[in-house]
Amino acid sequence: SQHVVVRQWVDIPTHGELRAFVFDGRLTGISQYFSAVCFPQLVANRARVQELVEALVQRVLVALSHMREFVVDVAVDADFGRAFVIEL
Repeated sequence: SQHVVVRQWVDIPTHGELRAFVFDGRLTGISQYFSAVCFPQLVANRARVQELVEALVQRVLVALSHMREFVVDVAVDADFGRAFVIEL
């Protein structure tokens, strides 16, 4: 079956948009969504950003246990310690 999910619009700073890659049920990579630009704040918060993305991907894997390979676009707000799915 197909589902459409609509949520309230949230402005996301460009440096907070990432893409995560999952293969065989494991997070295998995280990259900036906008790869042509260097974001110093992303570099400075690398460890926290990685931690937030890893935790989010684990929640997605639990919720969608039948999916072992996917790409997920993620919004990260390291200042407030949160990450959420933009698109799966």
